[in-house]
Amino acid sequence: MSLISRYIFRQALFGFLVALGTLTTLVWLTQVLRRFDLMTSQSQTIWVFFLITILILPKFISILAPIALFIATNFTLNRLNSDNELVVINAAGASRWRVIAPFMVLAALVSFGIGVINLEVVPRVTGQMRGLLAEIQTDVLNMMLREGQFSGPEQNLIFHVRERNPDGELLGLLVSDERDPEAKVVYFAERGRMISDNGQNYLLMENGSFQRHSDDVTKMQSVVFSRYAFNLSQFEQEITITFRHPRERSTLYLMNPDPDDRYFINAPGKFRSELHYRLSSPLYPFMMVMIALAAVGFARTTRQNRYWGIILATAIAFSARIAGFAFGNMSASSTAAVYLLYLTPIVVFILTALFAFGFISSKQFPRLERFAQRALETQNKIYSYFARYGWKWLFSFGRKNQADSGVVR
Repeated sequence: MSLISRYIFRQALFGFLVALGTLTTLVWLTQVLRRFDLMTSQSQTIWVFFLITILILPKFISILAPIALFIATNFTLNRLNSDNELVVINAAGASRWRVIAPFMVLAALVSFGIGVINLEVVPRVTGQMRGLLAEIQTDVLNMMLREGQFSGPEQNLIFHVRERNPDGELLGLLVSDERDPEAKVVYFAERGRMISDNGQNYLLMENGSFQRHSDDVTKMQSVVFSRYAFNLSQFEQEITITFRHPRERSTLYLMNPDPDDRYFINAPGKFRSELHYRLSSPLYPFMMVMIALAAVGFARTTRQNRYWGIILATAIAFSARIAGFAFGNMSASSTAAVYLLYLTPIVVFILTALFAFGFISSKQFPRLERFAQRALETQNKIYSYFARYGWKWLFSFGRKNQADSGVVR
């Protein structure tokens, strides 16, 4: 790339990283709020909590990256035009490709990243996240030792913890074991902690006592202990995942699934839908960039309005992306939707490229030109009306509110 192309590329890359980081952070915060119950109700550590929320990010990054690229392209082109840099580039005799090339290079990099994420990263992290969630759901040890609650893994066995410190220490323990009617036991302890030894998990209680009794109250036995280990391994459940979703499968497996796979036999369309969604997703960055270039990629004077172009480009971009999601879902039940899944970004890219390279202009479509002109005239009338009468309306509205509230008499 030339010097001016490298300059434009740096500006676009910086805008893309800022937009992607902002959008990803917002989505991550929503996932943090949704998964917050892992630490509250299921008593998981902060590391498990952040690990699950981080494993969700690759899927959202692949969705948000084309949108961030579209935002960065619009922002960069609008800034270049506001600083009259596009005008200077055109006046110097540079071709349209000098402006378009940096954005296409960035689109190629983003497309490659999306391809790697969807084809390799997402299937792996999705499987890891599902396994981790399965472990949490079957983690009886943490579920039955909830702070301030009476809970138990089975009937006639109840655990209660008054307080649970961040370091895992348990305060105010009560364990009621009435599984054996002939030897009912109630444990009390000041503090305790879960420990592991040779693959076995124990609840180590300190400074406590237990009372063993039966239906005959005359045979009650009380023992004071400084330390006592209660075996918890007998309550652990084995994690079994009966099937794996297509999103968890590798791309090679989706291309050639096992004909004896029970999930594939019941829903072969989902395998087809997931495969073609992964293969078509790298096309959308090119489409997003070309839509922005066609709308705001031309140099304009400060008197020419650019906002209608940005609004139109945004409507086209989001409509095409939503159509892609819709065709992706439809491809699970219809093979014809698979072709539409690829044709949508390709057709939009070709049509907008004709505008971006100047082969087609809005002047060749009189109705579109008249509509844009009328919209611009309407906008200017609205601006001029508010510039002339808006301050009077605001002043009178403020005076009326003050009179109603009793300030002005």
